[in-house]
Amino acid sequence: MKKTIRVKHLALILSLVLILSIAVGGTIAYIAMKTNPVVNQFDGSYVTSRVNVSDDTIDVTNTGDVRAYIRAAILVNWESTSSKGVFSGSAPASSDYTLTLNLTDWHYDSATGFYYYKTAVDPLATTNDLVTDIAVNVTPPAGYSLCVEVVAEAIQADGDHDVTGENAYADAWDISLYG
Repeated sequence: MKKTIRVKHLALILSLVLILSIAVGGTIAYIAMKTNPVVNQFDGSYVTSRVNVSDDTIDVTNTGDVRAYIRAAILVNWESTSSKGVFSGSAPASSDYTLTLNLTDWHYDSATGFYYYKTAVDPLATTNDLVTDIAVNVTPPAGYSLCVEVVAEAIQADGDHDVTGENAYADAWDISLYG
Protein backbone atom coordinates (compact mmCIF):
# COMPACT_ATOMS: atom_id res chain seq x y z
CA MET A 1 0.00 0.00 0.00
CA LYS A 2 2.87 2.36 0.73
CA LYS A 3 4.17 1.81 -2.72
CA THR A 4 0.84 2.77 -4.24
CA ILE A 5 0.73 6.04 -2.26
CA ARG A 6 4.28 6.92 -3.36
CA VAL A 7 3.41 6.28 -6.98
CA LYS A 8 0.28 8.46 -6.64
CA HIS A 9 2.31 11.28 -5.02
CA LEU A 10 4.98 11.02 -7.68
CA ALA A 11 2.32 11.06 -10.43
CA LEU A 12 0.67 14.09 -8.79
CA ILE A 13 3.98 15.99 -8.53
CA LEU A 14 4.89 15.18 -12.13
CA SER A 15 1.43 16.32 -13.27
CA LEU A 16 1.79 19.62 -11.41
CA VAL A 17 5.28 20.21 -12.90
CA LEU A 18 3.94 19.46 -16.39
CA ILE A 19 0.94 21.80 -15.92
CA LEU A 20 3.18 24.63 -14.59
CA SER A 21 5.67 24.16 -17.45
CA ILE A 22 2.90 24.37 -20.03
CA ALA A 23 1.35 27.44 -18.32
CA VAL A 24 4.66 29.33 -18.05
CA GLY A 25 5.80 28.37 -21.54
CA GLY A 26 2.42 29.36 -23.01
CA THR A 27 2.48 32.71 -21.19
CA ILE A 28 5.99 33.51 -22.42
CA ALA A 29 5.06 32.53 -25.97
CA TYR A 30 1.91 34.69 -25.80
CA ILE A 31 3.86 37.71 -24.50
CA ALA A 32 6.53 37.27 -27.16
CA MET A 33 3.91 37.13 -29.91
CA LYS A 34 1.82 40.08 -28.64
CA THR A 35 4.57 42.52 -27.55
CA ASN A 36 5.60 45.15 -30.07
CA PRO A 37 9.34 45.64 -30.52
CA VAL A 38 10.92 48.60 -28.76
CA VAL A 39 12.63 51.00 -31.16
CA ASN A 40 15.71 52.82 -29.88
CA GLN A 41 15.08 56.55 -30.26
CA PHE A 42 18.61 57.59 -29.21
CA ASP A 43 20.18 60.30 -31.32
CA GLY A 44 23.83 60.82 -30.44
CA SER A 45 25.41 64.22 -30.29
CA TYR A 46 28.41 65.20 -32.32
CA VAL A 47 31.25 67.55 -31.51
CA THR A 48 33.12 69.20 -34.37
CA SER A 49 34.86 72.48 -35.02
CA ARG A 50 35.95 74.65 -37.94
CA VAL A 51 38.82 77.14 -38.13
CA ASN A 52 37.84 80.47 -39.71
CA VAL A 53 40.39 82.74 -41.36
CA SER A 54 39.42 86.28 -42.31
CA ASP A 55 42.12 88.71 -43.43
CA ASP A 56 44.68 88.40 -40.63
CA THR A 57 42.31 87.07 -37.94
CA ILE A 58 41.64 83.49 -36.92
CA ASP A 59 38.83 82.11 -34.75
CA VAL A 60 37.10 78.74 -34.28
CA THR A 61 33.42 77.81 -34.68
CA ASN A 62 31.75 74.99 -32.73
CA THR A 63 30.00 73.23 -35.63
CA GLY A 64 28.63 70.47 -33.38
CA ASP A 65 25.23 70.25 -31.73
CA VAL A 66 26.37 70.53 -28.08
CA ARG A 67 28.41 73.04 -26.08
CA ALA A 68 32.12 72.30 -26.43
CA TYR A 69 35.51 73.28 -25.12
CA ILE A 70 37.89 74.35 -27.90
CA ARG A 71 41.65 74.15 -28.17
CA ALA A 72 43.94 75.07 -31.04
CA ALA A 73 47.56 74.70 -32.07
CA ILE A 74 49.32 77.19 -34.32
CA LEU A 75 51.88 75.95 -36.85
CA VAL A 76 54.02 78.44 -38.78
CA ASN A 77 56.20 77.55 -41.77
CA TRP A 78 57.42 78.80 -45.13
CA GLU A 79 55.16 77.39 -47.88
CA SER A 80 56.09 77.17 -51.55
CA THR A 81 54.19 79.71 -53.66
CA SER A 82 54.27 77.36 -56.66
CA SER A 83 53.34 74.06 -54.97
CA LYS A 84 50.85 74.51 -52.12
CA GLY A 85 51.59 72.25 -49.19
CA VAL A 86 55.33 72.01 -49.97
CA PHE A 87 57.28 73.53 -47.11
CA SER A 88 60.83 74.75 -46.90
CA GLY A 89 63.40 72.76 -44.98
CA SER A 90 63.60 75.30 -42.18
CA ALA A 91 60.85 76.88 -40.12
CA PRO A 92 60.81 80.64 -39.86
CA ALA A 93 62.52 82.13 -36.85
CA SER A 94 60.18 83.68 -34.30
CA SER A 95 61.60 87.08 -35.25
CA ASP A 96 60.58 86.53 -38.93
CA TYR A 97 56.90 87.08 -38.16
CA THR A 98 54.59 88.53 -35.53
CA LEU A 99 51.34 86.91 -34.44
CA THR A 100 49.17 89.14 -32.29
CA LEU A 101 47.23 86.79 -30.03
CA ASN A 102 44.14 87.30 -27.89
CA LEU A 103 45.30 85.94 -24.54
CA THR A 104 42.37 87.54 -22.74
CA ASP A 105 39.95 84.90 -24.04
CA TRP A 106 42.51 82.19 -24.78
CA HIS A 107 45.08 80.53 -22.51
CA TYR A 108 48.38 79.13 -23.81
CA ASP A 109 49.60 75.95 -22.11
CA SER A 110 53.32 75.49 -22.78
CA ALA A 111 53.22 71.85 -21.62
CA THR A 112 50.79 70.86 -24.38
CA GLY A 113 51.57 73.58 -26.94
CA PHE A 114 47.86 74.38 -27.31
CA TYR A 115 45.77 77.51 -26.85
CA TYR A 116 42.61 76.79 -24.85
CA TYR A 117 39.48 78.92 -25.15
CA LYS A 118 38.59 79.88 -21.58
CA THR A 119 34.85 79.16 -21.74
CA ALA A 120 32.61 76.56 -23.35
CA VAL A 121 31.28 77.50 -26.79
CA ASP A 122 27.60 77.02 -27.66
CA PRO A 123 26.62 75.01 -30.77
CA LEU A 124 27.18 77.00 -33.97
CA ALA A 125 28.80 79.83 -31.99
CA THR A 126 32.28 81.18 -32.65
CA THR A 127 35.11 81.95 -30.26
CA ASN A 128 36.62 85.38 -30.07
CA ASP A 129 39.68 85.72 -32.32
CA LEU A 130 42.71 83.68 -31.33
CA VAL A 131 44.93 85.50 -33.82
CA THR A 132 44.09 89.18 -34.30
CA ASP A 133 46.93 90.10 -36.66
CA ILE A 134 49.70 88.43 -38.69
CA ALA A 135 52.76 90.35 -39.87
CA VAL A 136 55.80 89.15 -41.79
CA ASN A 137 58.90 90.99 -40.55
CA VAL A 138 61.41 89.79 -43.18
CA THR A 139 61.51 89.11 -46.88
CA PRO A 140 60.46 85.47 -47.28
CA PRO A 141 62.89 83.04 -48.91
CA ALA A 142 62.61 83.09 -52.71
CA GLY A 143 59.51 81.20 -53.87
CA TYR A 144 57.96 80.96 -50.39
CA SER A 145 55.35 82.77 -48.31
CA LEU A 146 54.51 82.60 -44.65
CA CYS A 147 51.97 79.85 -43.86
CA VAL A 148 50.08 80.04 -40.56
CA GLU A 149 48.02 76.92 -39.96
CA VAL A 150 45.66 76.47 -37.04
CA VAL A 151 44.50 73.01 -36.02
CA ALA A 152 41.50 73.02 -33.67
CA GLU A 153 39.86 70.35 -31.55
CA ALA A 154 36.58 70.35 -29.63
CA ILE A 155 35.32 68.20 -26.78
CA GLN A 156 31.84 68.08 -25.27
CA ALA A 157 31.36 70.49 -22.37
CA ASP A 158 28.00 69.43 -20.92
CA GLY A 159 27.79 66.15 -19.05
CA ASP A 160 31.50 65.80 -19.56
CA HIS A 161 32.20 63.71 -16.45
CA ASP A 162 33.46 60.19 -16.94
CA VAL A 163 32.62 57.24 -14.68
CA THR A 164 35.14 58.40 -12.07
CA GLY A 165 33.56 61.87 -11.89
CA GLU A 166 36.51 63.53 -13.61
CA ASN A 167 35.99 65.95 -16.46
CA ALA A 168 36.29 64.24 -19.84
CA TYR A 169 38.40 67.08 -21.27
CA ALA A 170 40.89 66.68 -18.40
CA ASP A 171 41.29 62.99 -19.25
CA ALA A 172 41.44 63.56 -23.00
CA TRP A 173 43.66 66.66 -22.98
CA ASP A 174 45.56 66.05 -19.72
CA ILE A 175 44.76 69.53 -18.38
CA SER A 176 42.61 71.11 -15.67
CA LEU A 177 41.98 74.61 -17.03
CA TYR A 178 38.20 74.78 -16.77
CA GLY A 179 37.73 73.89 -13.09
